[in-house]
Amino acid sequence: MHAVLLLALFGIGPALAADAAAAFRHANALEAAGEKDAAYAEFTQLVKSAPEDPYLAEAWLHIGEYWFDRDDFAKAHAAYKHALERPNGDREGFASYKLAWCEYNLGDYPLAIATMVAVVDSTKTAPQIREEALKDLVRFYSDGGEGDAATEFFAAHGRPDLTRDTAVRSAAWTMETGVYDWAIRDYRAAIALDLNHPRNPELQAAIVDCFRKLGKVEETWAALEVLLASYSPASDWARANAADPKVMTAALEEQERALRTFAVNVHTEAKKLRKGEDAQRRYAYAEQGYARYIVLFSASSNIGEMRYAYAELLYARKKFAAAYEQYMAVVALDPKGTHAKFCAESAIFAADELLDGEMHRNGGAYTSLPKNAPIPLEEWAEKSILALDQFARLYPDDPKASKVIYKSAYLLYNHNHFTESAVRFRQVIAMSGWTKESEQAANLTLDGLLLVEDWAALRDTAGAFYDQPGFGTPAFKAEMLEIVERAGEKVR
Repeated sequence: MHAVLLLALFGIGPALAADAAAAFRHANALEAAGEKDAAYAEFTQLVKSAPEDPYLAEAWLHIGEYWFDRDDFAKAHAAYKHALERPNGDREGFASYKLAWCEYNLGDYPLAIATMVAVVDSTKTAPQIREEALKDLVRFYSDGGEGDAATEFFAAHGRPDLTRDTAVRSAAWTMETGVYDWAIRDYRAAIALDLNHPRNPELQAAIVDCFRKLGKVEETWAALEVLLASYSPASDWARANAADPKVMTAALEEQERALRTFAVNVHTEAKKLRKGEDAQRRYAYAEQGYARYIVLFSASSNIGEMRYAYAELLYARKKFAAAYEQYMAVVALDPKGTHAKFCAESAIFAADELLDGEMHRNGGAYTSLPKNAPIPLEEWAEKSILALDQFARLYPDDPKASKVIYKSAYLLYNHNHFTESAVRFRQVIAMSGWTKESEQAANLTLDGLLLVEDWAALRDTAGAFYDQPGFGTPAFKAEMLEIVERAGEKVR
């Protein structure tokens, strides 16, 4: 509102500003209208011209506020002191309160604490200001490093909650300045004051972060275990806070973030170290972290990245079976995801590592089967085919797709599953045209039919290869024609 209009509403005009009361009202109206500098000038003139007027205490308060709002705390402090030198009734508590804040902002924490304590204990302080003063003492005691004094003071005033707040603020400050051991001490003290406080998961997560920044892997994991156990959905804390969904959600978010950060960071540290006892120890903790994460936070938006990182760790540690499962899970989450194609191919590699040994161990296990009878697929033969088929199905346009299909066909062929292998070999031929690979696929297809003596199918398949335009050299075509004739004789 414009100053002239306000002056009119108050019934004030320049002619009325002759005495102190009118001058005070005039300055007040200017301040209310947003004319801060003009109001300050009038308040200043008032305290100079009428040093004994009863309005002076209030005028000094306005001057103090003017400088306080401009962060000139020395001038504001002087003004509030002047205000307190004169009787001011219920405004005295406010003046002392602002005086304490000036002392705090000027860095004199002991004096600020003493002044604010006096505000709390004064009978002249309004209840609202007293409550604000109590809460602000949390900051004063904390920043002044007076935790023990805070505990004693707040206990005497029946406010243990503020003792806890002081410990939390002190911990946050020491953590920010890198004094992590002290921060851990203060966070633990705060938690102990109220075991079911809604913010406890946040504080325990901060303890995890402190240990991590100290480079103490074992202690970090131990603190993380406390975070996961003490604030799990089945914990006493959860039962005490179950009525507040926001608190429960916040706890889960803290747990998810802390566990994810731990696993990723310790994995990164291990890769940097590469070798040695410390590296292996970190790899082991990273593996535990990832394993725990995928159980607890399978619905997290970060689960794909975590499964991918976990799979890579497992593969590097030659735990191929577990790596295979994680690679496949990444693909299942989102076949078009960032790591999906890489993981689809990596699952094939992981299966290969186990397939070779498995086939070697089972080399003589099926000698009692009839000649050319299908050999049961071993576990990793099945899983290899599953991964191969998955890649071919999801990424048919990839340059490696035909080789992947050929590989699954050959694996089936080696187990005498000739019908299934033939289907895949024909896919390779259809995709590749005439290549060395497709020629081999054609020969193996025919070989399988020959071994099972399916003469009609052998005749028809060789005939199809013969008739397929552009498929095969003249020698290959001649061979196909010969097979057609000989197989045809068997059919007759």
